Amino acid sequence: MKKLQITNPQITSYGGIANMLAILESYSETYSWIYSNFLQMIYYQNKENDYLHDMTGSLYELETGLKYLPLYTYCPYFYVRSLNKDILFLNENVIDYIINLLDKEYYFIGWINFYFIKASKDYNQNNFEDGVLIYGYNLASQILYCSGFVDGHYKQYEISFNEFKNAIYNEYEDNLYAKNISLIKYDKTYKHTFSKHELYLYVYDYLHSQDHNKKFSFITDKNYWYGISYYDKVNEQFCNHYKDMRLIHNLVDHKIMMKNRLKYLYSNQEISCEGYTHLIDLNDTMYKNLLLLRNKTIKNNIRYHNEWPINEIEALSIQLNQIKYNDISFCKSFLNILN
Repeated sequence: MKKLQITNPQITSYGGIANMLAILESYSETYSWIYSNFLQMIYYQNKENDYLHDMTGSLYELETGLKYLPLYTYCPYFYVRSLNKDILFLNENVIDYIINLLDKEYYFIGWINFYFIKASKDYNQNNFEDGVLIYGYNLASQILYCSGFVDGHYKQYEISFNEFKNAIYNEYEDNLYAKNISLIKYDKTYKHTFSKHELYLYVYDYLHSQDHNKKFSFITDKNYWYGISYYDKVNEQFCNHYKDMRLIHNLVDHKIMMKNRLKYLYSNQEISCEGYTHLIDLNDTMYKNLLLLRNKTIKNNIRYHNEWPINEIEALSIQLNQIKYNDISFCKSFLNILN
């Protein structure tokens, strides 16, 4: 039996971000890097139509810019190799291959068809592919230890060897993201030193809707918006396009991460007790209001099937704008405290 380190991630808005944090947060030495990052919000719109989403938003760390490049590549704690699933199938026994990877300290991430997974409600009912993170195995029980979304909930679960072989071979999803697998090894040699000045720059970027790193400056097939402007783009999308509740859920996760960031800063004496209390109160207020807004979006999408009445759209727009102004005040206070 072998298990690599894993934990329950603090935010789970997308499988990729949840997998990254599930690994990272199991190593306490990564906290300074985690709380120096996962701060910038990003909204993008594709200029082409052959992507998973025409337009969407997320945390900055979830976007790579390049087609089919795994987001894990940008994490300095990860040694990453991305392969096409066809290469996996060249192996006579995929289970033996994955066991060998785990023995060499590699996490395996790929897409499987949950029609064959007993832990899912889709078992023998629906073809549905989603990502899975494999972090261990048990030869005696003939099972793989996995982490990922099952029936809408991110959790740790077990898959038998036979289930996995059926689920990996019987592809259903057409999108090319599902055709890739990622192999990740945690780099124990990497050391991150927390920099208050670096954090200051990221908060400043968020407040002024910019990215001083210019990470996506060479990307020509997408348009990007950052930070506070995320609120404006969500408002715009809700008024004119699909009301995607995930856009607001990303902001909910952003405030969860911010709360934990503030706790980290205070526990490491990077901010004062007075500053911590002030920022926590402001952040908690935004979190509660965003949670209400997200839940309202879910209910309205069920009730109105994406054709919301004008008064509902206007009400959401007013509420979201108010949270935006609260966020601006929060960032200004945060910068003063970090300065």
